[in-house]
Amino acid sequence: MKTQSLYLKKIVYGRFKKRLSGGDQLTFSQQMADLLNSGLPLLQSLQLIFNSAPPHWLPCLNDILDKLKRGEKLSDCLRESELKLNPIFTSLIELGEQTGQLNIMFADIANQLEMKMALDRKIRQALSYPSITLFTSLSLMLLMMTWVVPNFQEIFINFNAELPLSTLMLIHFSQFLMNHFILLMLLSFITIFLIFFIWKKSISVQRQLDQYIIRFPLLGELIRLALLTRYCRHLAYLQKAGLPLLDAIRIIARSSNHWLVHDLNANFFKYLSAGFHIGKALHYADPKDQFFDRETKQLLQISAECGSLVEALTKRSIILEKRLYIRLDLLTQNLEPLLIVGVGCMIGALLITLYLPIFSLGKII
Repeated sequence: MKTQSLYLKKIVYGRFKKRLSGGDQLTFSQQMADLLNSGLPLLQSLQLIFNSAPPHWLPCLNDILDKLKRGEKLSDCLRESELKLNPIFTSLIELGEQTGQLNIMFADIANQLEMKMALDRKIRQALSYPSITLFTSLSLMLLMMTWVVPNFQEIFINFNAELPLSTLMLIHFSQFLMNHFILLMLLSFITIFLIFFIWKKSISVQRQLDQYIIRFPLLGELIRLALLTRYCRHLAYLQKAGLPLLDAIRIIARSSNHWLVHDLNANFFKYLSAGFHIGKALHYADPKDQFFDRETKQLLQISAECGSLVEALTKRSIILEKRLYIRLDLLTQNLEPLLIVGVGCMIGALLITLYLPIFSLGKII
């Protein structure tokens, strides 16, 4: 009966949610590490997780269990599953299967996912306040243009007052916005859809956009620091797990969702394969320091010569993460007064433009 109940849940919930979130993947990795550390076999560990899993996990876990029972490797099952694990993590699991250290690899994956989620949460918190402020201010401006300005227009018509040029322009813009509001909204949605469609389908557009964003004065540096932090951390974990440097770089390049990082790592791999020293390979792969700053390049070169690349990468990722957190805090602290002043100026200018004719109505009356 319990098996039939679980199977029914799988059918009902599997149609609505198949892909597991980052939090689900973290919980799965932690549970697998704990069960394997306790000495349970792999198949029995997965079966226990399946028996107590949330309903939306069941289709994915059931598929993995079926493939394992047919003799497939866990790493291959995870690559094809709805877990959508990063290729770096599936490579670690494959290495764990070869060395018999699956429990250690799952614990490392859980640690990596936890740090990634903490970093993503910090970035979202830093960007949420300016996003909410901008959205609120734009909504308020739209409300004033479509409701407040027309009411003032009726007052001005009744008094037959001669309006300043700024007030006339504001009224005409308000009329244009009200008369073509639906058309403007439709054009905006179509434009956003076309931009997203072109970006989704065109790799060249994605490459150009990634290179442009990372050169953006303030936001680009934050993105570069976040990407470089994850790069150093992932490379350290892959090296610590025993993967050769070339294989680790190839896996990171393949798993990157940023084209600049992918292309630079592909060039880095090419120069290392050709026999160049790690310092020369980094210089030729990124001569303009678009991604690797000079400090990171020097650190990697010296640590590779001393045989302490893993320790250097780990320390560098911690330093970069702290630097990123400091910049995010500064960004939040500096943006808050700037946004308040900016929104106040916009609303103040709008109100002054509306009330300017009223100041001269006493002369007319």
